[in-house]
Amino acid sequence: MPAHVTPNSPVERQDFSLLQMAALVFVVCTGFSSQMVMPLWIGAIIDDYGMSRSVAGSIGAAEMAVVAIVSFALAIRVHRFKARSTVLVGLVCLICGNLLAAFMKDPVALTAARVLVGCGKGIVVTISFSLAAGTSHPIRAFAVLNASYALFSTVFFLVMPAVIAAGGASGCFAVLSAVSVVSLLAMTRYPERRMQGTDMHRMSFRNIQGYGLIAFVALIVLWIGHNAIWTFVERIGLGLDFTAAQIGQVLSVAAFITICGPSLARVIDTRFGHTQPVLAAISLKVVITLLLVYTTSQWMYAALVPAFMLLALFMLPYFQGILSLADPAGRLAAAASAAMTMGSSLGSLLGGWTADTFDYEGLGWVAATSFAIVIVMVAMITRRLGSPSTQTAPVLETQREAG
Repeated sequence: MPAHVTPNSPVERQDFSLLQMAALVFVVCTGFSSQMVMPLWIGAIIDDYGMSRSVAGSIGAAEMAVVAIVSFALAIRVHRFKARSTVLVGLVCLICGNLLAAFMKDPVALTAARVLVGCGKGIVVTISFSLAAGTSHPIRAFAVLNASYALFSTVFFLVMPAVIAAGGASGCFAVLSAVSVVSLLAMTRYPERRMQGTDMHRMSFRNIQGYGLIAFVALIVLWIGHNAIWTFVERIGLGLDFTAAQIGQVLSVAAFITICGPSLARVIDTRFGHTQPVLAAISLKVVITLLLVYTTSQWMYAALVPAFMLLALFMLPYFQGILSLADPAGRLAAAASAAMTMGSSLGSLLGGWTADTFDYEGLGWVAATSFAIVIVMVAMITRRLGSPSTQTAPVLETQREAG
């Protein structure tokens, strides 16, 4: 498929070979590996080290906050960085940070190790997202990345409960370090950036469409609500008399089912517009969240957790696609990891405090309120995309016809 140049996209977009896409997918999943199993290692440090929910949530929040900071810093001038060499630095941070975390039991020392992991994750994901944003069909590229994320999560949730049962939190962190070592092998096929810095200098921040900035903030708020629940989803299951192994099985099945989320987004693409599917999904997520925190049924928990995860990964390619269209230079899409991790950090921090103060019912209302705010913001995006001055939709149709 040839690269396309459109009025709103003055730089040449590129697509990857199958091996390049596979390498990109594997490296991205490595970067997100600790986030995939966050509920499990959060539970493990609570049980192994006697930490409170608020302290454990704060450690997770610190990791996510650093990811956001690093992602913002890189995204501003993402085109200036060599993709492969920069990602290699990120992988080294992931390896060292997870390995150090395996030996740290004090909250301060463990936080420092997780901060190093956050640095690595921010580097890896930001560079990778900027490459995906530069493809001719960014919604489809991000759908593939998110479907692969779900598949990797399935494997992790099957394996990690046994690892934690045998080695505790230390064993979990050691495995995460080993996965990052394996990811080094993918660097020989990891794509290099085709767009050069000289091509990007003509694109100032004034070129970014206003609806893209709204989508960026909405992504932060969405992940505040999502991670407030996600961080403690394992604890909610334990309150329903599940064993750790059973919760791992539920999360594994849920992760596998969520492959349908980005896959469905890829199939639907923009047939119903950029925002209508998101509005439907986020409205449903409000209902599911409240049912999840109030249910006393194990069967309901087992059904609601997959739905909760599915909707998040269904919406994500749409947000990433909107960011890519609003900023052809790829800066907003590259910073999508910053938006998600900033929201995740705030969600973990707010979730830990809320769970200690108001228990999990209060946690559900905090998350539901966040999702309601996102509904309002997506409605604003819908108006902006529908205005006569916005040319994104015609441009996308031109790309589709050319492809």
